[in-house]
Amino acid sequence: MDEQSFSDNGFSLHVKIFDEPAFREKLPLVDNEVHLYRIFFSRQKQHLGDFIRVLSDDEKIDAARFHFQTDREHFIISHGMLRKVLSQYLDVEPIGLKFSYGVYRKPVLEGTPDGCSLCFNMSHSHDIALFALAWNSRIGVDVEYVHFIPDAEVIAKRFFAPQENIAFSAVPPNKKLEAFYNCWTRKEAFLKAMGDGLSRRLDSFTVSLVPEEPARLLSVEGEPLETSRWHLSAFKPAHQYVGAFAVEGN
Repeated sequence: MDEQSFSDNGFSLHVKIFDEPAFREKLPLVDNEVHLYRIFFSRQKQHLGDFIRVLSDDEKIDAARFHFQTDREHFIISHGMLRKVLSQYLDVEPIGLKFSYGVYRKPVLEGTPDGCSLCFNMSHSHDIALFALAWNSRIGVDVEYVHFIPDAEVIAKRFFAPQENIAFSAVPPNKKLEAFYNCWTRKEAFLKAMGDGLSRRLDSFTVSLVPEEPARLLSVEGEPLETSRWHLSAFKPAHQYVGAFAVEGN
């Protein structure tokens, strides 16, 4: 387990990063704390049957819709693992967890105890899945497998905000790919935390992207106070991957 502490936007945040959950006793998660889990699909395939058994009937139907076996296995593992991770914090068996979905299909837990809300989000790319959890604070996480994108600058001009494109154009050529993924994962993490889906344009808010500079939410169109309400953090979950999470501060 790795631990990191941040002080940002007037609140302190403690982050615990776990590898391959052990599923033992109930874990403590306190306010102003984020728990992150990282798994590798290739290491979890041997437990596929265990994950299938904790899925709901609807999830099993969704899994069966995937045409490619790899996609189907990744769905089963990620959703089964999510249930197992969440069950460590609640007195509920993984199969007993119930979810409801917002307008933009972001899942939330039903029936969490004492009026509290265990907020969570997950993301996966290539061989990695990430799960992020926090009490009573909206949270979003994103991970991307870093590979060459020939039209990265075209994508940036289309989707990044003007301020981000100015910063991106100034990045040295050998750092541009990293800068692109920095921007993309941070934007995705914030969108997923907000739960807005595609209703919020990618260029309607700006994030930092220059390599070696801290991850920051710099501006949100029409909502100047939002930058003081969110903590944005970047990390490298494994070689050739970039990750980021956004969590609401209080």
